[in-house]
Amino acid sequence: LNDTDQPFITNFPSTNSITVAAGATTVITFTTTDDSVTNGLTVSYEVLGTHKDLFNITDNSVLTLKSPTTTRPLSIQIKVKDKANHYDIKSLTIN
Repeated sequence: LNDTDQPFITNFPSTNSITVAAGATTVITFTTTDDSVTNGLTVSYEVLGTHKDLFNITDNSVLTLKSPTTTRPLSIQIKVKDKANHYDIKSLTIN
């Protein structure tokens, strides 16, 4: 299988900012589009930035806080990469 396109993070806030209720751990559910995903291959996710250690991304594209926090705003980047090392990065501020 020849991977020719980059993945894209979709279903993402157009303002790159989201407000999460105090005590909540689920931040956002996003979608990844890529020919790898279409053909049943996996893509990898990474959280980047100053507050990266506070977050996880599950296999089903859900960004979560490891534990509730009142520290706000939090600024991170979400990176998705396919097997051919094509990638997309989105910035997100959590209020």
